[in-house]
Amino acid sequence: MNEKVLKTLEFHKIIARLTEHATTPMGKRLCEECVPMDELEHIVAAQTQTKDALTRLYRQGHISFSGAKDIGASLKRLEIGSSSSISELLAVSSLLTATSRAKAYHNRCY
Repeated sequence: MNEKVLKTLEFHKIIARLTEHATTPMGKRLCEECVPMDELEHIVAAQTQTKDALTRLYRQGHISFSGAKDIGASLKRLEIGSSSSISELLAVSSLLTATSRAKAYHNRCY
């Protein structure tokens, strides 16, 4: 899509509002990287996923991803043989806690 169409549709404003609702840096980054889809097959699949997610939210309520930390840099340091600091281990713990909440939320739905 060309920039003029995106400006007319106020796409960048929509993305900015979406980004405000993200609770983690990783979520904010994913929101900022969103681009319009142009293949019908992908659009239909995304709409189905959105409908399913909304249905789950209406039935089960909100899920929080707060506390989820980006541990990508720590993992790269571990790959080269470095050791983890206490703050890195705490970030891994926070991510695992958020993952555990997400898994429990999923299990309540089924």
